Order: sequence, then structure tokens, then C-alpha cells
Amino acid sequence: MMNKIRNGFTEDSCLHIPQIIMFTFTIELLISTILFTVGLTITWHFFIMSFIFSVLVVNLCDKKETTWLEILISVAIFIFFSWIAGEFFDCSWDGNAYHKLAVGLLKNHWNPLKSTPSLSITEGAGVESFGNIRWVEAYCKVTWIFASSIYSMTGNIETGKSYTMLAMICAFFLSFYYMKKKKYRTWQCILFSSILMINPIAVQQMFTFYVDGFLHTILFLTVLALVMLSDRETFSVVESASLVAGIMIICGNIKFTGLLFGGLYCIAFYLLDCFKSIRKQNRLSKEVIFESVFYFAILLGTVFWAGATSYVTNYFRHGSITYPLTGKEKIDILTDNSPFYEQNHVKNMLISLFSKVDSFQRSSGKKAVIKIPFTFDGSEVSCIKATDSRISGFGVIFGGLFIVAIIILVIWYMIKQHDNRKIIATLVLLVSVGLMFGIKESWWARFSPYIYLIVVVALFVVLTSESLLVKYVAVLFALLVLFNNCVPLVHFPQMYKESAQIDAYYCKLKSRDEIEICNPDFEGVYYNFKDYGIKYHVNNALVNSNDCNLFRHRNTKWIER
Repeated sequence: MMNKIRNGFTEDSCLHIPQIIMFTFTIELLISTILFTVGLTITWHFFIMSFIFSVLVVNLCDKKETTWLEILISVAIFIFFSWIAGEFFDCSWDGNAYHKLAVGLLKNHWNPLKSTPSLSITEGAGVESFGNIRWVEAYCKVTWIFASSIYSMTGNIETGKSYTMLAMICAFFLSFYYMKKKKYRTWQCILFSSILMINPIAVQQMFTFYVDGFLHTILFLTVLALVMLSDRETFSVVESASLVAGIMIICGNIKFTGLLFGGLYCIAFYLLDCFKSIRKQNRLSKEVIFESVFYFAILLGTVFWAGATSYVTNYFRHGSITYPLTGKEKIDILTDNSPFYEQNHVKNMLISLFSKVDSFQRSSGKKAVIKIPFTFDGSEVSCIKATDSRISGFGVIFGGLFIVAIIILVIWYMIKQHDNRKIIATLVLLVSVGLMFGIKESWWARFSPYIYLIVVVALFVVLTSESLLVKYVAVLFALLVLFNNCVPLVHFPQMYKESAQIDAYYCKLKSRDEIEICNPDFEGVYYNFKDYGIKYHVNNALVNSNDCNLFRHRNTKWIER
């Protein structure tokens, strides 16, 4: 039995498992567009069909076929993390305002290619949304499509938010595979893989429907896949190319910025290959020409096929592929959310990096408080519980870690003149620094995955050093990064307790004959009522009533009917 398990799980399993999981997301997205085009909608069969196709694609692309154990582990990972997600209620703002609303509508047969979303699909004629519906119509839908397919199988909308945790486990497996193939020692593989998996924004958002942590992790996977594709002596071109294509399609359909961030890293690696080809042969080689076609195909697939329910529909309905963030009907969602009056976005970013963790809007009159690096207090630990801390959102000691990372990189560039790792590291750093100073919203951690990537590169440099002393420094640095990233975990017991209390309240409401409810700002909670089999009717007239019961799950009002 043990021999069968050993034969079933090999070094290549660390490649196959994340491939199966990631390709399931990609194939779901691609197939959904086809189904929506012919008038079909998402059902419970959808996920199973996508998973089977994913296994077939992995077997087609990889040198070694997947084993029965790898398939079982992949299934177990989906089941386990969906169960964990279902144990926690999402109490976040965005999660209940529009993410769950979108998931609920898709599960209940909304076809985003054929019609605009409407709350009347699930709540009956005459019940309309108070404004959150615009985000449901316009925003990218890969997480919603995946979540709705899981929801269709489980009957619990909360299970659908497992995508961030799934991406995190994929980051661990794929980075472990990369490190092992590069002949690094097991402890180095585990430590580096843990840093990618347990990244700060993913940890903060793993039990919510927020997608920033998912985007951060997927972007790291995109860069890792590009690094593998550039190393053709170590990694199979077909395997790496399939990873780049599959993960980039996901990245470009999480948020509009995912297309920008992932696209810029792809362009950088493509230009590097063009430079190498011209330098070596004084012309573009056949491989680079093929690569040009490959990246162009990814662009078409990401925007016009996988992104048909957002990019294409936005263009035809509103005249801009990134509506409502651009175009004639654009909506400014960041100015009022910013904690800064200062117009200098570089200054704002630096203040945010080196201040105490906090979250406020500039209308509050508060100001960011600069602190000594590596110091923190209880108020910061409390604030980091938030899914979207506006000041120093990467963690309580991240400012100090960022300074150390810069020092490491400066010393490395000064001392190591002929390090083979330097070309790829420089490429990743150039794009990351360019985004850091070029994107105005870099002060907000959840919008800035490229900043954490700078720390990851610095850690890789010291962790893979041949010097024993430097390795000791690397271990200390890595442990400090993990400590910083894991601080939000101290809130999870309380979150679980609060979820149990919410569950008990829903069970109590289930015994009522029929109730009227109202929560126009957070309409996603309506699907929690459905999941518990509670008989209810939405009555928006209750919004101004003071004679209602108040349910703590996003302050939902209800009365006996």
C-alpha cells in the first residue's frame, strides 16, 4: 500500500496538482462563455465537467501522466477548502454588497451574455437592486463563475469563496516544484513556498469573497510560470507554456488590473526573449515568432473569449471594456476611499508603507502615523483584521521588511557581478518597481501585489545563496516575513465564534412562518436566508423603519409578516 502511495505521489505531483486546480478555473471560464452564448446557465454539472477536462488537458500537455493519487488529492483539496470556507460567514462590505449577489444570481440562472443582472431573478418581480448591480454586470467574473458552480453543488453560498485558499495551496505546490527542479534543498523549498503561499493579502481575505488576495497569489503564479518558461533547460516548454496560458487567463479575469499586471510581466519576458534572439542570431528566431503568436493568442483568449462576460459586454453596452472605471460613464471609486489629501501618489505610497496599520477615509480627519520599523502595537493587530486596510495593509512589520529587502538587493547587485539569476530577477524587479511608482493607488496594499513581489525576490536571493552566513540571515528574514503575514490569524478563532452565532440566528429564523427582510446595501445576505430555507419576502420599505428586528449579519432588518 505504501509503495503504491509513493509511486502515486512524485516530484511531478507538485506540478500536476496545481495544474489540475488552476486549469479547472480556466476551463470553467472558457466553457461558461460557450454555454452562455447558446443560452445555457451554470448548474452543478459545470464544475465536474471542467475538472474532468482539466485532468485531460494536464495529461495532454505534460510529459508524465497524472496518477490516480494526484487526481484524488486534487478532489480532496477542492472538497476540504470548500468545507472550510463554508464554516465561516463572509461579513465583509464588498463580499455582501456585490460578490455574493453576483454568485447568487449566476447560480439561479442569470446569463450575463444575454441579459443584465436583476435582483428580481431571485426575489420576484418588482424587487430591484439599489445600485450594487452595476458592479455585478461590469466586473470580471472568474471567481463568481467558479463560486456559483460550487454553490450549485453544496447549496451553501459561503462554500464558493474557497478560491483564495485554493490559489494559496497551488502557490505552495508549484513553487516547491520549481525549487526542487532547480536542485535546492528541501528546507529551502518549503520555506520559499510558504512565503508565496502565506502572502499577507491572501491571509487577510481567505474567508471572504474579496478577490484581491486571489489576484495577488495568481499574479505570483503567473510570474513563476513565466520564469519556468524562460528556463528551457530545466522545464518542459509545453508544460510551462500551458501554465502561463491557463494562469494568465485567470489573472486577466479576476479584476481589470489583473490584465494589466499580468500582461506587463508577460510583455517583459517576451521582450527579453526577443533581445536574446536578436543578440544571438541578429534576427527573430522561429521560437520567438511562435512565442509572439502564443502571447497574442493568450490576449485574445483572455479578453474576447474568457472575458466576453465583462470586457466584451462592457464595450457594447457602455462603450468601454473596463466600465465603470473608464469611459463616459466612469465612476470614481477611489478618491473618497483614499486616506490622503496629498496629490503626490509616490509620497502617499511611502507614507503608507512606513506608518502604523490603519484604515480610514480622508473625510475622517485622521492622518497616517509614521512609526519606527519593526515596531507595532495592539491597535495595529486589531486593524489588520480588516480585509482592506488602507494604511500599511501588508502587515504590522512590513515596512521594516521592505527596507531589509532593498538593502539585500542593493548589496547583491554590488557584490555578485556574474550571478546567473540576475537577469530574471532584474526583469521582475523592473516591472514591479515600475508598477509601484506608476500606479497611483500603490498606497493601498490590496491593489499592489507587485510590492510584495520585491520582498519575495530579495528573499529568494538570500535563501539560495551559497554562503552559510547568508543562509542564516535568509532563515531569519523568512521567519519575520511569515510572522508578519500570519498576524491576522489571531483573529480567526473570534471569526469562527461569530460565524457560529450567525449560524444559530439563521437556524432560529428558520422556525418562523414567514418574515419580511430588508438590506439594500448588502443584498448578498439574501442568499444566506435561502440556503437556510427561511421563508421571507424582501420589503425595501423597511429601510427607514425603526420598528424592526436587527440581525447582526450586515445589520439586516426583519419583521414578522
